[in-house]
Amino acid sequence: MPSFSQTNTTILKRLTLLCLFALSAIISTAQIQCVDLSSYDDQYVNSVGFDDITYPIGSAFIVSGDIQYVKPSSGNAYQGIISDSLFYIGDLDINVSTSTCLEKELTFSCAYLEGLAVDGDTVFSQLNPPANYGGATFDFEFDGAGSYTITGDFDVVSLYTQTNFLYDVCLDCASSTIDCVDLSSYDDTYVNSVGFNDITYPIGSAFIVSGDIQYVKPSSGNYYQGINGDALFYMGDLDIDVSTSICTDKILTFNCAYLEGLSVDGDTVFTMLNAPASFAGSTWDFEYDGAGNYTVTGDFVVVSLYTQTNELSDVCLDCNYVVSMNETTPLENQFSVYPNPSSNLFIVSSNSNHDFSFELYDTNGTLIISENSNGTEAQIDLSNYKDGLYILSVTDKEGYRITKKLIKVN
Repeated sequence: MPSFSQTNTTILKRLTLLCLFALSAIISTAQIQCVDLSSYDDQYVNSVGFDDITYPIGSAFIVSGDIQYVKPSSGNAYQGIISDSLFYIGDLDINVSTSTCLEKELTFSCAYLEGLAVDGDTVFSQLNPPANYGGATFDFEFDGAGSYTITGDFDVVSLYTQTNFLYDVCLDCASSTIDCVDLSSYDDTYVNSVGFNDITYPIGSAFIVSGDIQYVKPSSGNYYQGINGDALFYMGDLDIDVSTSICTDKILTFNCAYLEGLSVDGDTVFTMLNAPASFAGSTWDFEYDGAGNYTVTGDFVVVSLYTQTNELSDVCLDCNYVVSMNETTPLENQFSVYPNPSSNLFIVSSNSNHDFSFELYDTNGTLIISENSNGTEAQIDLSNYKDGLYILSVTDKEGYRITKKLIKVN
């Protein structure tokens, strides 16, 4: 197996540190929200508690990002605001149901709290907060000095009190959504067998899967030679497929020792070693730091890497916006493709009874087919094209676009 020189190894280690530093910055700043009361005043909050006509029970009277202060009952006296503190007498709900975090972390401080419940599950009453409490889908912590933390999957935290100051209310994602490639379960013998064996490892198949990140073999004759830590050493081309992620705004970061070209969902970003510092695709953005570190951000499915000899490392996927399991994007329900994989014929079907248009690209960014549907279905015949991965771009009558991957097999 070819090896890098000591100089190249040192450079790669430095690049790895740069990439990790950049990722730590993303993790530390991306998600946290704290309540800002600067647009509210004493007169407004004082009018809320006893006026059930203008401010009905169950309505949010303060909204700051994904944090809502909700009036849970009548007769509460929300009396005034001091900086980020709400002074009130009675009860109040903190609603965080609009957050897209899969696991939330809500922190807040109270001067005086008689009781608390999370999604109707009573954690304590009669001024007796435990240090810890485990709910069905959440955990509760109290530091003994007025600061509370709720972590997990929950929507509403109910506060019961007489006279209280509520302040320092912040919402974060309890754990980062970041997912980095782990190659510990793969070895040199396995990856070395993939490139030239199109029977066991067909073109278009994922030969390494780590969370929502898949390394896909886009064509025949690629030489995947070995693994060193989290780095894959290879000669040829490789696709990074993130189509299983439920993010609609992804952040894919990776490091390459040598990259001749790159495309995203069939849209060519660069060739001939001429990587731009930035590039704007239709639904995503590309960035290159000039030192081997690449970032693709937005709504995309496949990033294709073209090279001769390369070491791919530090591949991580983060998420700016997570789609909850109860959410679907409009176009996801409107179009389906079947069978997929297929040996020749694919059917694109619209469930909305409207015409649509579509374009098909290979992973080199070459436009293969561009057509308008005749009704609510269209056929794609790939019998004259080689096996592998193709990128389908479907546009509805309103101009909205969705990208899907097609896999042609024998």
